[in-house]
Amino acid sequence: MKYSVWTSVLAGWMLTAILSPAQIIVQQGIVKVSGLAPLTTVNTLLTNYGTITQQGALITESDLLNYGSYDATNAKLVLQGENQRVLSESLTVAQLHLKSNGTTTLEGNLEILESLLLEEGLLQVGEPSRLTLNEAATITQNNESSYVWGSVTRQGTGSKFFPVGTRNEYAPLTLTNVRGNNPLVRVQYAPVANQPYWSQTQLAGNYEGSSITVTFPSRNPDYEFYPEQLTITARASQEQTETILASDLAQLDLPRITISSTLPTALPWISVGFLTEEAEEEIYVPNAFSPEAPNPEDRVIKVYGRYLSHQNFYFGIQDVWGRWIYQTTSLEDALSTGWTSSQISSAPAQFRYVASGQFLSGKPFQSSDTIIKF
Repeated sequence: MKYSVWTSVLAGWMLTAILSPAQIIVQQGIVKVSGLAPLTTVNTLLTNYGTITQQGALITESDLLNYGSYDATNAKLVLQGENQRVLSESLTVAQLHLKSNGTTTLEGNLEILESLLLEEGLLQVGEPSRLTLNEAATITQNNESSYVWGSVTRQGTGSKFFPVGTRNEYAPLTLTNVRGNNPLVRVQYAPVANQPYWSQTQLAGNYEGSSITVTFPSRNPDYEFYPEQLTITARASQEQTETILASDLAQLDLPRITISSTLPTALPWISVGFLTEEAEEEIYVPNAFSPEAPNPEDRVIKVYGRYLSHQNFYFGIQDVWGRWIYQTTSLEDALSTGWTSSQISSAPAQFRYVASGQFLSGKPFQSSDTIIKF
């Protein structure tokens, strides 16, 4: 059963008390949501083909489909349903409060004039939809489990926070000291494999760049192993050569990493890399050892090096008959423990090692040589 609301003005109403639990359809005319009640709650599908003028706060627990005119420029919209849809070609609200039991999907364009409160749930904003906060709008986040899955667009200069992520990863970005003339910038988190990427796109105005702070979940062991080398990088495209931005020391709160750049950029692709010199990259494996050596370091065969990557690493040792007596793909194990000789005979013997992988710069290495036991 459904009800059609024709030309009317309703003040201080409680929609859930007087309208059908199936759906509400505004066919034509004007419906005014205002008056004495501090909150108006709709727990049914609300479809608007006419004109709705909202004042005060409106709580919706189901889908909101706006095909007409919806004026909420002096009002607060609270989304607290389970897996809701908000569909509108253009909808402007003073305040948006996300208090969802799941994922709320925005289809169309939603502009926020004053504030965005993220309390519970995800707000999905995929292409070509747009969530825009104007220059004076603020963002309050009650916990890191509530954020925008997709893109956030912000207007103006100064410091701008973008609470973005994917369905399973929260990775916010902050633009500090945004420079330009009324820039309108959209930011989205778009990781590739173990590499974090953010895109920043100028949609209007003149964006002259900003310093950047990013926080992301670390799935790359190199980031945890070499935090002092981490830096923010910027590219014109994901395929082009990166520009390294000078960075503050990365903060590790595993499994999350936060890092800030000290140099501004307006390049569209932001990621994380390593500040190293290829001339300083090196790998070394001893070619002799003795189980009776007084120095414990001389009793084992380990890898020694600078700026070695965990990615694609391999280290193995063969005996004189070609049998593999030690193999590992763990750079940390090869650097810290290595191969001990406690299980071999005391007679002199000859072995061979193979080490391969890449440096932090991405340059590959492969090394192989004979090892003598004394």
